[in-house]
Amino acid sequence: MKKKKVSVIITAYNAEKTIFEAIQTVLHQTYNNIEVIVINDGSTDDTRTVLTSFLDKIILIETNNEGPGAARNAGIGSATGDFIMFIDGDDYLTHENVVENLVNISEKNNAKMVVAGFNYVDTKGKLLSKRRVEPTIENMYSGAWGKLYTKNLWDNVRFPEDILYEDAGVIMAVALLAGKISLLNESIYAYRQNKKTITQSLDSPERHLDSIKAFIPYMDMVDLLENYEVKRSAIHYMNHIILGHAVVVKVEYISSAQQVAVLKQLLQYMESPLLKKDGFSSRFISDKVQRITFKLLKTDKLQSVLDILLGFAINIRNKKRNKRR
Repeated sequence: MKKKKVSVIITAYNAEKTIFEAIQTVLHQTYNNIEVIVINDGSTDDTRTVLTSFLDKIILIETNNEGPGAARNAGIGSATGDFIMFIDGDDYLTHENVVENLVNISEKNNAKMVVAGFNYVDTKGKLLSKRRVEPTIENMYSGAWGKLYTKNLWDNVRFPEDILYEDAGVIMAVALLAGKISLLNESIYAYRQNKKTITQSLDSPERHLDSIKAFIPYMDMVDLLENYEVKRSAIHYMNHIILGHAVVVKVEYISSAQQVAVLKQLLQYMESPLLKKDGFSSRFISDKVQRITFKLLKTDKLQSVLDILLGFAINIRNKKRNKRR
């Protein structure tokens, strides 16, 4: 019986130094029915020159620097596979059996979505740490990559194209649509840490409000869930992400009226009836620590306590990240 087709969607913007490796790790997979779709999103370096050497092996789509959401949507629209995967152009798959193993888990468990762990690596591919995930919404990673999806999950879902943090809300929604999530208990994806993150490059804290905008289209979807455990898991997922943005706004931006206003909006959103009820995930730092952090962020007092607490939380997170399988 012919194997089901997997459409691997690779988005690239100014990835001349890394896109070759990203594509090669897909082409060298043991799974023999893969469609490789590469979206060159208006690169101004030599990315396209590199891509021309693969024209007989990939489907190349050119977009006009419209952002990762629009680039992925273009890939989804062109995909003809039974499954979809996403890769960023500066990352790569860790070994040649990744796709085979993901498909096997999906078919064995009749799961529409499979999640797997990943590695943080440096510019040369040296392992920095490993990230474990679990087959629940609150314990999966919010990135689109590192997962296998059945294509029909994307029939009526697309990435937002006008906000940052476009992954977070969509991936939660797709996970809810999938119903059953399975786990491939290995690290399949190398996430490079050489790039300056979007968060680090922002001059204004206002764009962190996009973390709320990412969830707004799906709040009713979560609210109407009948399965309480799944609903709570989604709420934990949202609270953890928004709290993380609140911490960044508090710690990484100079105190100003704008900073205070953004922080206030983030915290107020977390006090909406749906999000306030079920608290936080204990995946990285304990629920109690997150609750205390939330309360301290709401006041200008006890700044030293907040600093200590955040330092403590970061240390716990880093220890867990570096815990080997």
